[in-house]
Amino acid sequence: MKLSTPSVALLGLTAALLSVSSASAQVNYTETFDVDLAGWTVTGGWAPGSGWAGAGFRFPIGGADGCPVINIYSGATTGEITSPLVGTATGSLITFSFDTKKNNFNAATGETDLPHGTIEAFYGPTATGPWTSIVAVTDQVETGTAYNVTGSFTPPSGDVYIQFQCSHAGGDWDGYVDNLSVVETGGNPPATHSNYGTGCYNIATATQAVYQNFPDAATAVPALLGTSITFTPTANGYTLTNGGGTYVAPTGAATLIPLGDDDSAPFTPSVPFPHVGGAVTDLEVHSNCFVSMGPGNANNVYGSVPALLGSAVASFRANYDLDPSVGGSLISAEEVGNVLHITWEAPRWNFTAIERVQMQFDLVAGTVVMVWQDLPTLTSTGDTVVGYAPGVSNDPGVIDLAVDLPITTEPDLAISAISLSASPAPVSTSTTGTTVMYQIDNIPDANVSSGIYFGALVISFTGDIAGTDLGFIDMPGCNLHVGALDVLIAYNGATSSQMVPLNIPANVAVGTQLWAQAAALVVPGSLPNGENAFGAVTSNGVESFISDN
Repeated sequence: MKLSTPSVALLGLTAALLSVSSASAQVNYTETFDVDLAGWTVTGGWAPGSGWAGAGFRFPIGGADGCPVINIYSGATTGEITSPLVGTATGSLITFSFDTKKNNFNAATGETDLPHGTIEAFYGPTATGPWTSIVAVTDQVETGTAYNVTGSFTPPSGDVYIQFQCSHAGGDWDGYVDNLSVVETGGNPPATHSNYGTGCYNIATATQAVYQNFPDAATAVPALLGTSITFTPTANGYTLTNGGGTYVAPTGAATLIPLGDDDSAPFTPSVPFPHVGGAVTDLEVHSNCFVSMGPGNANNVYGSVPALLGSAVASFRANYDLDPSVGGSLISAEEVGNVLHITWEAPRWNFTAIERVQMQFDLVAGTVVMVWQDLPTLTSTGDTVVGYAPGVSNDPGVIDLAVDLPITTEPDLAISAISLSASPAPVSTSTTGTTVMYQIDNIPDANVSSGIYFGALVISFTGDIAGTDLGFIDMPGCNLHVGALDVLIAYNGATSSQMVPLNIPANVAVGTQLWAQAAALVVPGSLPNGENAFGAVTSNGVESFISDN
């Protein structure tokens, strides 16, 4: 792996980091409401106690001091009182407390009716929310004496506002709040890295299985009767072509395979069958007209696409519901030269007319031929699935055997998008800094199989969390997750994982954020899905929050 040497841009980044003020704010707010509402916004009936300007009455709570109060009853079911800005949080724990009580409006004693309602405290980033609950007092049996309620919360960095809300559930009562304390007790929030957005491209191909699904006999019979299909092995799959086979009737020398309804049994040919996935000593013959390359697949499948695609063992299928338990049925195996013939002579389930389907396995060349000789039943509503899957496979969608062949299968691909992560945490104290290692994984080969992997890491002082689609530069499905290309650090190497170091110097202000994204270059159109014309891919973003711990 090669790492770029420090550049003018990196030196500029270091200078920019050091130029940010290291001052940080914390929340430390108290309010006794003894003089007035102190900039609080009142809705829904809250009123101050006496001694405040314009007030002609007094509502004490636990003493001679005044406090806000609201009357909650069936005609006034809600009310809020919202603070001015109580401070700017740094993202650490805030302790919260206030005094409260609920008095019965008519008796001037503690509210005892149940249910009666709730006094709830919230915090938010603006004077209009959105609001997050801190603590609620609901249907508490009141004594008329004030009591202290405590809670805590950890807001994100930024402005903090407080709101008290009262809500009615019964009765007629006055709710009080007083002696509010909001104090950020912790130190600075810890340094962190957070991933956001997604990279491109997550590619999942569906090319290793192939099938046609006929919904009933009336559809299957005219399409298949008197036809054949050949599966010719390739390096890692099969090429399907129409024709290539003729039905060969079993002779008296054929080996009978005794199968019942929804049954299977192994058959051992004279030499292993050269399946593309490896030589098969024992073929598993299923009563419902398919052959698996070994045991393990379910028998009770009747023209099932999910069973074809979900089976762990490779199988060749002309699959529909046959019942060889009916008298006159025969399932047999016979080698003629190098070719093993497996023949089903049995009726569809719930019918009596004998159907004849044959699979021919060339024990030298590895080809497989399916032949449909007799299909007398036209009224069955059961499905027929004709095809092949080498094991659990993605769904390629149905084809039309009569018009879509030839088709060549090849292994499904599951390619993960280029990704970015970072460690260790970006800690910067008054005396020490941190070298952050940005790790770039799943880098695509620059030209399919060149063994070269290269691109750039972008560092920015602004982020684009939602992402900007880069389709306008022929990179559809890729997003830009940084706000500006402030610093570019090139990387290159011989593996799909690379690391890029970035030095965070000492004395960087707590709360400074960096936003990073990786990009890799490829030959245009060289990715498995043909993406993309520009010739690049982008990773997810990483947001780094610098702190002193």
